[in-house]
Amino acid sequence: GWDRSAALDWLRDRVLLGAPRLHESLARLGLWGEAEGDRPNDQLRVFSQRRSPQIEVGWQITGVLLTALAGDVEQTNGRFAVVYVPSRMGVSDTDWDLTRLRYSLGEEWKRGFVLKRLERIAELGGFPVLDLTSSLRSAHGDIIGRTYHLHDGHWTARGHATAALALERFLRRSGWLPLGCAEAGA
Repeated sequence: GWDRSAALDWLRDRVLLGAPRLHESLARLGLWGEAEGDRPNDQLRVFSQRRSPQIEVGWQITGVLLTALAGDVEQTNGRFAVVYVPSRMGVSDTDWDLTRLRYSLGEEWKRGFVLKRLERIAELGGFPVLDLTSSLRSAHGDIIGRTYHLHDGHWTARGHATAALALERFLRRSGWLPLGCAEAGA
C-alpha cells in the first residue's frame, strides 16, 4: 500500500525540505503523518520571546561584554561596531518554515528577536550594529545563487561577496572608510 511506498517516502522528504507548508497541508489531508517535532536546543531558544532565566543571564553577560569591549576600543581611538550575521533560517523563508515545523515552534518564536535584543544592547552601549539580513535575503536565490549552502549554515561565495559589499557600504556611510581607500591599497 501507499504507507510502505518508497516513492511516497521520497516525495514526502523532498516536500518537507523544499516546501514545509505544503508538507503540513498534505499531512492534514492524510497523505502522510505530520512531521515529528524535535525539542529546541539552547541555541535555538534565543529566538523565543518567552523569558528563560538562563537565556536572560546570557543576554546580560553579552551586553556587559560588548559594552566593555566598545569602551576599550574607543579608549585606543578605535571604532567599534557589531555585525549581525543571521542564520540561514533568518534569510530563507523556506528554512524558517522548516525550522518551525521541525521543532513545533509557536507564534512566540521570532527570527528577528535576536537582532532586536542585540540592537537594544548596542543602543545602551553607544555602538552601531550592521544587520546583514536584508542584504543576504535580497541576494539569496532558491537553488542557483544561494547565499548559504544547502546542507550547512556556511555562506557560499555569493554570501561572502554580499556580506563584503554590505560591510563596505556601512564603513563608507559611517565615514570609517574614506572614498578611494580601496584604490590606494591596490
